Amino acid sequence: MPEQHTQTSAGIDDLAAEYGEVREEERLEWPKLQAYLRENDVPGAGSAMEVKQFRGGSSNLTYLLRFADGHQWVVRRPPFGPLPPSAHDMAREYRVLSRLWQGFAAAPRAIVLCEDPSIIGAVFFVMERREGAVIKNRHPMPPEIDAKPDTFRRISESLVEDWPGRAWPSRGLFAAPDHGMDGAVGEGQNV
Repeated sequence: MPEQHTQTSAGIDDLAAEYGEVREEERLEWPKLQAYLRENDVPGAGSAMEVKQFRGGSSNLTYLLRFADGHQWVVRRPPFGPLPPSAHDMAREYRVLSRLWQGFAAAPRAIVLCEDPSIIGAVFFVMERREGAVIKNRHPMPPEIDAKPDTFRRISESLVEDWPGRAWPSRGLFAAPDHGMDGAVGEGQNV
């Protein structure tokens, strides 16, 4: 089957302002990426691929891959240019997400880590796409969220109920329960 991909087509459906065309200076080698995904049995990678880029974020580049068969995946990689050695550790982010989803249903599952920079120029990983309302700091609430005190109380309560903190040590995410968010990931590495 010939390789089919596009980064500027109208798409399968309209995307919200959260997504857009890939910025010229942040384009990757799409055919090489798609071939890698096919080789690693990522569902959908054998069909035509459309690429969009998530807007916002403060540094890591995040792309939405939409395949003609309906599968959608997210690719994350560090920004271009020289980086401090421990900054933008995609392998660490992959390790956390590949375990976090087991105890925290809202977390996307990371499915593939590529440590070969020859594919798209850097280490990257692929994760599930999760849809939902994005609550941004210092922005109005999304229209689908009723901005009333009772709504915020329910959101807070559901986060506390679903928060996997007690399960993290047993999943190998943190070295000890008392380390909280400042603990160590995996084998004693700092977050």
